[in-house]
Amino acid sequence: MNTMRIIRTPIKLFYQTPNTKLEPLNPRKSKNKSQYLRRHAGFTLIELMITLSIIGILFSAVLPSFRELTHSSRATLASRDIMTTLNYARGEAVAYQQDVVICPIDPTKNKCIRDWTQVLSVFKDDNSNQVLDEGEKVLQQFDFINNDALLMWRSFGNKPYLRYAADGTTVFQSGRLYYCSPSKIERHNVEVIIYRTGRARIVPSEFKKKKCIDTI
Repeated sequence: MNTMRIIRTPIKLFYQTPNTKLEPLNPRKSKNKSQYLRRHAGFTLIELMITLSIIGILFSAVLPSFRELTHSSRATLASRDIMTTLNYARGEAVAYQQDVVICPIDPTKNKCIRDWTQVLSVFKDDNSNQVLDEGEKVLQQFDFINNDALLMWRSFGNKPYLRYAADGTTVFQSGRLYYCSPSKIERHNVEVIIYRTGRARIVPSEFKKKKCIDTI
């Protein structure tokens, strides 16, 4: 008959049977081991699938809000950049006491073109011919249209440029600048009106002409 005898030592408590070696008597050993394994084990396939499903649901819920915020922020930045460009050109015309022109320029001919999604140049027009002639100074360039957005300039006389005279006026060249968002949502579009006096302002949503519809 197998018997078990307990041997007490000053340090640990051991047990022994006739067919086993001495081992520490630790009633919590198996429990701690199972807890350790559970704590350090990875995800099961079911747990992983549930986690991925939850992440997908959260992502699909957040994505529309993120896109709305992105387009809204870009519209705000476009408004600021357009007003900065206009005010800068007008101020330089008054400072230099001569014509200053804003337009995108064809680099092969140095003439203004109608594609306002290109880099906008602000230059001194010494002879008032709306052409960047040799010796005329480019004061600044602005490139703030990207991500499939569209910038359109519509003015009295259908000119491809905006000209400020020495007194800060546009020489009877009133018009509107339209920033058309790639979202195709009207509230993300921006409309800026330029008066003959040279002053510019952002048009409130309820008074927009909605020229951006079907343009992108």
